[in-house]
Amino acid sequence: MIKKITFFIFLFYTFQIFGQDSENDLSKWHVNLGLNTHIAISKFDQGIPTDFLFDHGRQTFYPQLSFYGSYFFKPQWGGILKGNVGLPATKNSRNSDFENSIKEYYQDQFFVTANTGALYDQYENAEGVYFGIVHRKRKGKWIYLPQLLIGATSFRLDRGNVYLKEKNTNTIFQISYSSEKSVRDFFTVTPAFSVGYNFAKKWIINFDFLYGFFHMNIDIDEEKRNTFTEEIELQTITYKKNMHFINLGCSITRAF
Repeated sequence: MIKKITFFIFLFYTFQIFGQDSENDLSKWHVNLGLNTHIAISKFDQGIPTDFLFDHGRQTFYPQLSFYGSYFFKPQWGGILKGNVGLPATKNSRNSDFENSIKEYYQDQFFVTANTGALYDQYENAEGVYFGIVHRKRKGKWIYLPQLLIGATSFRLDRGNVYLKEKNTNTIFQISYSSEKSVRDFFTVTPAFSVGYNFAKKWIINFDFLYGFFHMNIDIDEEKRNTFTEEIELQTITYKKNMHFINLGCSITRAF
């Protein structure tokens, strides 16, 4: 994720170098801060315990802090770097939900102990960093800003561990769930549109809309080991789906 952010910032500043325009009578720099709601249109859960290893996907609405900077190298054209980070909402219950789901599946035959890497002070989240082109159209005090962006949407995937003691025997099974990476970044296409009102000389209030699309393809490896015989069973659980979301919010822009 850090490498992608650095790459987007590099591209963002190249607009300054190659896009100077002395005829620009409008503000070249816009710096923006706002609040928005990330609305998950698509859900990827399969109704199985590994659904609770993701820190994103069970809720529909996620509050976020949004920020972006724009540089207009022409009066009507500019480059934009936009980001969204999660805000505290409902604390996640992934650890207990994962344990309850495992117990429901195995409790008839086994005594169950289960846990994940999720912490109780974490929140369900989805974050994104996007870069692209913005077009500026002004009519009186109203400013219209259609944008075409690409970038990365990120969320976390925890590990899971399960211990099963078979009832009326001494047989113990250990099950582990893991994936290649704990933080997953997905290439995302995000057209966006903002409508702003210039209520003061250098200040603009905006109503923001963003649509995002990415392709999710994650494999979770399940390893089930009999601690007595050391026999191991391997299985791969795949989450593969086209994901859609929208962001709706309000923001304040300071023009320079």
